[in-house]
Amino acid sequence: MTERETSSLLRAALQRRAEYGMQTTNTNQELQRLLGQMAPVGKSRRLRVALATAAGIAVIGGGVGVGLALTSGEQTSGLPPATRPTPTTLPAGTLPAGFPLGTFRHPGTNGLTTLKITRDGQAVVSDAYGIAVNDLTFTTPNTVTFDTKGGAGCTTIGRYRWAVSNDELVLTAVNDSCPDRRISVSEFPWGPVRQTSSP
Repeated sequence: MTERETSSLLRAALQRRAEYGMQTTNTNQELQRLLGQMAPVGKSRRLRVALATAAGIAVIGGGVGVGLALTSGEQTSGLPPATRPTPTTLPAGTLPAGFPLGTFRHPGTNGLTTLKITRDGQAVVSDAYGIAVNDLTFTTPNTVTFDTKGGAGCTTIGRYRWAVSNDELVLTAVNDSCPDRRISVSEFPWGPVRQTSSP
């Protein structure tokens, strides 16, 4: 096999990998990168791959579109760019629909731990280290911020994702530099829960 044939085979193999990647990706940035890798290929082949990719991408969640634009000065309009709902911060003291109310307890690393969530958007966390009163601020669709305002606690806010599953509230730390609060709040699920019905 000559050097030229080897080079052609390698180029074809790389091209097939790029085409496969284009067909399995779901973000505009990834598509642009892969289209750039296909620059040596003829316009008609790139157009066929781009159209097949656009047709093959599944719609996720509330609807995700993919915009395609071919490189090298060739312009093609594809699907509209991805649209996502803008996060909304609820007014202070407001609970989103589905966020639970009540008092929950479980043993944990910091001893018996209690979480009391009130209708006015406060969370009282108590364990062997003391009691901390936190103001809760919610950002749709599922983020809550704990801001300790009274009692023993942290001077920084903690951000968590929340979900209710199997009658339990699960809080997952996104960003909380306070280890005592993070352990107390997110170490175990809380339940059984009583969900709110309206914001």
